[in-house]
Amino acid sequence: MEEAFFTSKRNKMEKVISKGTILVYGMLFVLVFYFGAEYHMTVAITAGLAIAIFLVFLIWTQKRWGYFEFLLSSKKVLIIIICIGCIARLTLLLFEYKEVISDESTYFNNAIAFSNGAELNRKYLAAFPYLFSYIALLGSVMKILGTSIYVAIILNIALDIIGAGAAFFFGLKMFGDYKMGRILLYIWLLNPFQVVWCMRAMPIIVVNTVLMLCLCIWSCMVQKISLKRYIVLSVILSILIGIGNVFRPIFVILLIAIFLHYIYILIFQKNSRMKCSVYIVSFCILCLGFAACNKVYQFTVSSVVEYDVPDNAGGWSMYVGSNTETQGMWFADDNLTEMFNVPEDEFDPQGIHEFFKEKAIVNYKSYDFATIVELWENKLAILTKNVYAYSWECFTWQTLNSPYIYNIFLKFWIWAFWFFIVVVSILSLWLLKSKYSLKGMFPIFLLEIGLIISHVFVEVSPRYFLPALVPLMINTGYLLYSILKRGESV
Repeated sequence: MEEAFFTSKRNKMEKVISKGTILVYGMLFVLVFYFGAEYHMTVAITAGLAIAIFLVFLIWTQKRWGYFEFLLSSKKVLIIIICIGCIARLTLLLFEYKEVISDESTYFNNAIAFSNGAELNRKYLAAFPYLFSYIALLGSVMKILGTSIYVAIILNIALDIIGAGAAFFFGLKMFGDYKMGRILLYIWLLNPFQVVWCMRAMPIIVVNTVLMLCLCIWSCMVQKISLKRYIVLSVILSILIGIGNVFRPIFVILLIAIFLHYIYILIFQKNSRMKCSVYIVSFCILCLGFAACNKVYQFTVSSVVEYDVPDNAGGWSMYVGSNTETQGMWFADDNLTEMFNVPEDEFDPQGIHEFFKEKAIVNYKSYDFATIVELWENKLAILTKNVYAYSWECFTWQTLNSPYIYNIFLKFWIWAFWFFIVVVSILSLWLLKSKYSLKGMFPIFLLEIGLIISHVFVEVSPRYFLPALVPLMINTGYLLYSILKRGESV
């Protein structure tokens, strides 16, 4: 009797947590849709209605004609979409590009210096050590292929194709269905954001690919509970998470999502002592491997730049993110300039971030609650509302000879894809309203929420949203798969 009581309580709690997670996710993307529609209301409403009608049409035609099996089983369709995805990326090599500026010039010019054995911007890399990873990667490739911007594009295309393959294997392993793998492969290959950002000498594509590889390894872990299997795969996953984090320090969010997933399983599913031990050992390995990778990277960068790099290089980003005048976007600061102009023996990378961290805390203490809420709302708007227009404008500004018709088609492609995935994310509320158990999707939903919400504390820019496209593509594929399976939740 007592056991039945606790089982009932546990089931109710699971429903609350699952429904709460889905609700937060859905409400978040209602905000994303609202922000994105702020300056393009007519376009957003039209796109939203058109996509909703299209999804209804998908359900009706699937029931009537059953083309789902054909689209996701035909080798011809597979080959056509792979060709479209590859050709779209390779066309980037046909255009001429302006000289890189701003953040991209930091990566590109230092990569050239790295490939030639020239002097790097040591102070800047010491203060912001996560920049060095992509510089070293691109610089290493430049040693072989030369120092043209096209080398960065080729590298990004190669990495992006790897990411597409990882998306396919994630769908195959996570859902045990070849069709789900096909859906995720198609979404990745036809994602215009992945195409456009292949042209920039920045670590956006490598971050998305490593994140997808991490999720692919994790999907292999959850298929079978075995101590040996979990140890091996946890070691691999910890290294991948560590590698991803040195390109952009957001992979701790994935680590937290996995931890919460383990807690979710331990509380709400029947587990033997062996299973509990497996999860505990796995998470310990993930944490130790992650920490070890970061220490090795810090030691490597310190050796190259000849400064002790900071253990936590987030103070400046926190300070920028706390600024109400710029709504959390980058701005020039005289204090930072002065700190970089001191003699080399007085330069203190850790001190820079400690200084600006204290300034961020002072800023927040001076704000009332309403000001903080307004700041966070503005930052979420900047992060999400202009991703599609920002991406298209980056492309048209950077290219010199892309045809007008190509630019117009790309604009339509980007906007249509953006509103499609956002509307589909909102509709996840409708699909999952009666299916409380998130099963393996729980950490994916948490990862998406974490990647977006975490930016309220740091600097924001529309391009910082791009890693959130990875779990968003998975969730979009999950919903489409569910719709095409006649509304039955996976």
